[in-house]
Amino acid sequence: MGMNCNIDEEKMKGDYRIVSGAWDSIENAILAEAQKITQHYKERIQLLILCPSRERVYSLFSKMCYALRDTQLVCHASVGSLKMERDLKAIHFGVDILIVTPGRFARIYYGNENCFDEVQSLLLVEAEVLFMRSMVMNTKYCLSSLHCRSVSVFISAENTENAGVCSADKVQSVLSDSFHYTLSSTLSLPATEEKEAESTALLPASYYALPDEDSLSVTKRVPYVLHVLPRLFSLPSVTLVAICSHSEYNLNYLLSFLLENKSEMDVQNLHILCLTETNIHREIRSRLRFLREAERNPSVRAVVIVNDNLLPLFRDVSFHALIHFDLPLSKTSFFQRQSCLAVTTNTPLCHTFLVTSNQIQSIRLLYANQEHLLSAVEDFGDVSVEKRMGEQFAKKKKELRDGVMDAQEINIDQLTPEQEHALFYQNEKSEIVKPDEKKYVELDLNDLDAGDLDDIDAQLESVERPPQQRCVPMIPTDLSHSVFNPFFNPGVMHCFSKSYSPF
Repeated sequence: MGMNCNIDEEKMKGDYRIVSGAWDSIENAILAEAQKITQHYKERIQLLILCPSRERVYSLFSKMCYALRDTQLVCHASVGSLKMERDLKAIHFGVDILIVTPGRFARIYYGNENCFDEVQSLLLVEAEVLFMRSMVMNTKYCLSSLHCRSVSVFISAENTENAGVCSADKVQSVLSDSFHYTLSSTLSLPATEEKEAESTALLPASYYALPDEDSLSVTKRVPYVLHVLPRLFSLPSVTLVAICSHSEYNLNYLLSFLLENKSEMDVQNLHILCLTETNIHREIRSRLRFLREAERNPSVRAVVIVNDNLLPLFRDVSFHALIHFDLPLSKTSFFQRQSCLAVTTNTPLCHTFLVTSNQIQSIRLLYANQEHLLSAVEDFGDVSVEKRMGEQFAKKKKELRDGVMDAQEINIDQLTPEQEHALFYQNEKSEIVKPDEKKYVELDLNDLDAGDLDDIDAQLESVERPPQQRCVPMIPTDLSHSVFNPFFNPGVMHCFSKSYSPF
């Protein structure tokens, strides 16, 4: 792909301005520039914003969508890690504001040149980075490919080490000499107050449902879904919502509940689909075809209840909101859920987390994925985490680290296999009753000497074992027996009977 293109000098005549200031002031100026657009055009990009990094793209995209939530304008973000087909499809259906990195712009322009013919304004965000030696070629290619009437060069005063790279003489040499742009104005934006910066940094992009109850079973969690769905569909351009879970029992129960109480949600033209591993082979093609058609029809509202293992089938479907009916079991599971979210939408991407029936398991899983969840959510602009969730994290994290647990909490070492299955898989049909007498002996390995091995064997032989049963090692499929289990003490040897062994 070459960098040369024919330039019409008459069309390339225009003016540019240099704007410098703090990043929060620059964001407000960019949002004000976007709000000048009053009409939506199909297959015509009116405002192009060039950012040096994907972090700036996602941050600016989230705030741009929130600022334009009451308008008909469409904002699209594109970085190098996303599929080109999704970008070209979005531009074909109509994008008014495109936020992109220089390298990604070159690829999009090579595939669809006509969509950039009507670009009115070009914003260069953090020009001190765009005009550096490593990125100046892609920036020049962007300028030479467009016929913009005005170019705004935003210089962040926070990057003092790169300020010399983007001086007024440097900007003039890049724009004026090669592309016939003349300087119109030079602005220096004042820094906003800290309170205003904090209010604009936290956007209502996410809705975290963390109730105050100590235990939420499946039957108690389902009404929260019934409460969240109308709120999500009330947001502009939210038509497809995905509800993810790793338990097929939870999905089937949720489906039956939503079908029975569909009228209470008061959402017109609502369709509810459920895809699990048992029914995936039936009508999968027709359901995927329906979802692709629902993307193009803004009057259709669809809720897809799907298992985590089936999410790769929805790579071509862009959901606008995501409800975590239970917490992801691993980082891979969370990435699969995150990948089904759309990139082009008029609203920030919405996440909804619902706690599981065992709060201790929820805290352990959240603690294991805390840094990953928050970092991934911040990358997509969903940074409105409730403070009480962070306080709950800190409190439980300290308790788990110090080994201080409530005496009334359930001890996993006193549960039978059936009771433990009911506890960790939230099966409503099995009730946790008082455990029977212990069938094993606990020995502290830290207090044992070499001469105590004979006593250990004697105690193992004294354990009551069911007759005619052989030892079948059970490989754990969840985190109940992993290092994330706060009840699992590596300094204590658990001597189980041969009928049950979790190791």
